Amino acid sequence: MSRIGQGAVDLSTIQSLCLIALAEYIANDTQVAWLHIGLATSLAKCAGIDIESDVGEATPALEEQRRLFWSIHFLNQQYGPHTMQLNMLQNIQSPTYMAPNIDCSREMGIKPPQNPQENGTFSSRGGIWVYMVQLCSLWNEVQHFVSHCASGDSTPPWSVNSAYSIIGAHLMDMETKFPTTHRYDSVRFQDHSREDLHRDRGYWSSWLYLQFTYHAVHSVLNHPFIYSWRPQQSAQLAVPNTFWKTSSELALIHSTWIAYLIGYPIHSWGI
Repeated sequence: MSRIGQGAVDLSTIQSLCLIALAEYIANDTQVAWLHIGLATSLAKCAGIDIESDVGEATPALEEQRRLFWSIHFLNQQYGPHTMQLNMLQNIQSPTYMAPNIDCSREMGIKPPQNPQENGTFSSRGGIWVYMVQLCSLWNEVQHFVSHCASGDSTPPWSVNSAYSIIGAHLMDMETKFPTTHRYDSVRFQDHSREDLHRDRGYWSSWLYLQFTYHAVHSVLNHPFIYSWRPQQSAQLAVPNTFWKTSSELALIHSTWIAYLIGYPIHSWGI
């Protein structure tokens, strides 16, 4: 922190802040983790790391910067506090906070850093890291959705304009574009030993994150606790039977997959 105060900040300083924030979040020290994530984000922007200025080049220094940027983005999407925008244009006497909406935002001409290159045994299958970062952005939308439900949002999830429907559409689109080479049936996770996973830790850590997060998105979106209470209505009248049955089945199926992914290493390798 003394180096930051003196203005002697380099990439290793920001990288250290990322590691500290991750360790703090794991230790359930969320507020301090948010502080360090925000500090790393601000320092990266001040250093211009958030803008791609060398398109097509892939020097070690540029790759390090790109990995740092996307790591910060991942931390913000996965663990960062929910961002809110203060809206004072419509009613200056009664301003309100608005959640950012990725479906209504305008595209800017500035490009973020390129996706970093991936190395390892499985690099021939194509990159997987970028899909992990993409899914973590969708997970952030799920967190916003749950927050809106907790604050009393009366928009029914089966509405075509609801966050539930929008997230579901994005999820289906991502699943359609996800390469076959990275799918569960292709990689045959159950056929690999513990040593195999450690040898290609970079690939398997990303692959497992994708599996856990994909099933977690379905499980949280369809969690019965979210829909068992509707404002000013009973649970029986608030949720259509078809939606209730479908969402309950999805929550059960994907929760079972999460339990399997957690239990498999324990039963197979004795971890």
